[in-house]
Order: sequence, then structure tokens, then C-alpha cells
Amino acid sequence: MKWQIVLRTFTEHMAGANFPLLMLLGFVMLLAMVFVLWRWGAGFLMALTSVLVAFQFTSSAVLSGIALMGRFLLVIGLVCHLLFSRRNRLSFSPATAVLFLIPVVMLLNSVRAENPLDAMGQGALFLLFYVGLVLGGQKIFGDIRGRTVFTNTLMLFTGVMSCIQIPYLVGSYGRFYGTFESAIGFMVVGGTGTILFFWYGMRQKAWSLLFILCMAFSALIFITLFMTGGRTVVFGTSFSILAILSRRLKRNVIVFLTVAIILIPVALRVMVSLPGFEFAKERFSSLQTAGRDVKYAVAWQEAKAKPLFGWGTGSSIKKGIMLTGGHFHNSYLEWAVEHGIPFAVIMLLLFLWLPIRGMFLMRRCQTEEMKSMANLSTAILILEFFSSLLGGSLLMTMGILPTYTAIALQEGLRTESQQINSYLEAGNYEDDISYIDSIEESADKPI
Repeated sequence: MKWQIVLRTFTEHMAGANFPLLMLLGFVMLLAMVFVLWRWGAGFLMALTSVLVAFQFTSSAVLSGIALMGRFLLVIGLVCHLLFSRRNRLSFSPATAVLFLIPVVMLLNSVRAENPLDAMGQGALFLLFYVGLVLGGQKIFGDIRGRTVFTNTLMLFTGVMSCIQIPYLVGSYGRFYGTFESAIGFMVVGGTGTILFFWYGMRQKAWSLLFILCMAFSALIFITLFMTGGRTVVFGTSFSILAILSRRLKRNVIVFLTVAIILIPVALRVMVSLPGFEFAKERFSSLQTAGRDVKYAVAWQEAKAKPLFGWGTGSSIKKGIMLTGGHFHNSYLEWAVEHGIPFAVIMLLLFLWLPIRGMFLMRRCQTEEMKSMANLSTAILILEFFSSLLGGSLLMTMGILPTYTAIALQEGLRTESQQINSYLEAGNYEDDISYIDSIEESADKPI
């Protein structure tokens, strides 16, 4: 996103706002972040990455403006945590190294853009996000406390936002907005919310009260998500649930089938009775692509015009608006337009590999808590891959924030797993066993 677009969006959101009041709120928010970092740990700050993305889509101009400013403060805080925290060492996987190509290529290719200064600013912003979220998050998620605070905070937020949105189903005709200014807002919350509550429910004892509540709430959020008519997110969330089941189904197959037999008819009955169901049904049964096939064809023609190095950083947004009236709705075609087809292919393979890597990581992790978190990262990255494939989310700052966070979760788990293996290889068996036991005992304790 170019700086002009950021400034214009900020100006529109802040129209008529009280700037002294907003500056005061920003200062209070900064103090609150410092307090939270001291009291609960940096896992809370990582959860805010998804929270701020959702707030940018709310119908409140003040909340959107604060979220737009707050993400920069958040990332700077995470960068400081990376530089000054000594709790865990960094380790760079091949995936992390390839991911680093994104800001590097954006910066190098900014000289070929129509407005090099704006393009360079965009590349610097993505570099800041990479350092703060991926590398800083790796240190945070290499610790059980950071992971637990992160998941608890994100579940609480998505639960609250979903409860606020659900009543709008009663009077919704077509793509309902409610709390959000567009259906996309709840897609961000609903997809992650469904995954989180389903994942957490599958960790509970079969037929416990918490298990039943999590399954029911997960189904309710998914119904709300379905009513937005967002096919990409609904299908992505469905595959994410299958990824969670791939690990849990063996031990809970009877329980899950029983829950499915009970919940699916109830869920279908609820969906059919809602006012907006006919609109959602029409979208899901239609083969129409909402003009995206035309956008893809135009993007491919632009990419073939300069196949090796593209048109320069930020060019896909401008070309998309000029030629099709909007962006191209595919991150990899947009990368091909901006940086060339080889770079786009490398990125496609990377973001396809990341969920698969999470499945392999589940087998290598030494504790149940770590395996479960690897399972969660896989599910979230499947959703993000679908969003990037059909939504073009990875070239926008609001889309890259939750994606980088999920990648950081995998990197943190990988680092901690390597540390445990180093204890084993050094012969510290007793220390390692006590360390793993302490992790297992604290995995389900509230932070």
C-alpha cells in the first residue's frame, strides 16, 4: 500500500475527529502497551496484530484511525523486544531466509517504480514488520508463556467481536455488515475465531462442558461467517478444521462423529431460517467469479510484459485500479506484476510449504503443548494461503500482519524444539525430562 493511499485512508477515517483527543488516546495506548508488556508479556502484543487488523474494518472512524496508528507503535515495540530481550536465541530456518526476500526485493525494486520514494517507504514498512513480527515473534513464541498469552488473548477478542456481530444475523439481508463497514471485517475475525475455538475445544476432555461450549460457539461463528458470502474464507476455514482433525481425530473419532451428527442438522436448520441465507446460498452455488477471472487475465498479461523483474514496487495496485477498477485479488499475480514471474513462483511455493511444514513440525515437537501449537499454526496458515490465493492479502499491510504472526509461531516452536534436542544431545537427560515435565504441567494453566 503506497503512502498516499495510507494517508488518504487515514484522512478519511479521521474526518471530523478530535486530533488532540486522539493524540492523548495514542499516548495512553502506548503506556498501556508498556504496562501489558511488563505485566503479561509480549505474547499479548503479538495477539494485538490480529486485533488491530480487525479494528481497521469497524464502522467506527475513531477505532479505525487508532488501529491504523497503533500497529506502527506495536511493531516498533516488538522490534525493541527483539533487540533487548535475551530470553531465547534466534535461529534462521530456510523458510525465514526466503521470507526475508519480500522486503529486500521490495526495496531493491523501488527504484523502478513510478514513485521511488513511496515504493521505498513501502519496502521499509514491510522490513519493519518482518523484523518485529517474524523475528521478534520467534523469541516470544519460543516460550510457553508467550504462546499461552497469545492464544488466550486472541480467543477472548474473537469471542467478544463475534458476540457483538452475531445479533446482526437476525435482520441481515444480503452481505450483512453490522459492526464492520464491510463483510471483509468479519471474515478476518470469523475465520480465525472458528479455528481457535474448534482447536481449543478439541483439546478438552470429551463431553466436558468446555468441550461442548467451544464446539457450539465454533459452529455459531462459522454460520455467521457463511452468511457473509465469503467463499474464499469459508473454504479456507473448512480446510483448516480438517488440518486440526488430522491430528485429533484418531483419539476422538467417536466423539467428533457424535458431535457432527448433533450439530450439523441444527446448524443447517439455523442457516436456512436466517433472512440472508438465500443470498449466501446463491453465492456458494454460483460459478461466477465476480469478475476475478478477468482481473487474473489482465494481471497475467501485465506480468508477461516484464516477466523477469516486473514493473516495480507498488505497480500492481495502480495498474489494477487503472485497468480493472480494483486490485487483482491474487497475491502471487500481484507479485509477478511488481517483481517478476520467478519471484512470484518462489513466494507461491513458500506459502504453500509453510502449512505443510507445520504438519511435519507436529511430529518433531517433544511436548503435547508444542504439538498442539504447531497444529494451530498449520490451520491458520492454511486460511492465510487461501486468502492470498484468491484475495490478494499478502501485499497489503493489514493482510501480512496475521500471516507473519502465524509464521512466527512456527519459528518459535522450531527454535524451542531445537533447544530441547540440544539438551538431549549434550546428555542432560534428567534436566531435559524435568524441563519437559514442567512445560506439560503448565501448558493448561491460565496465565
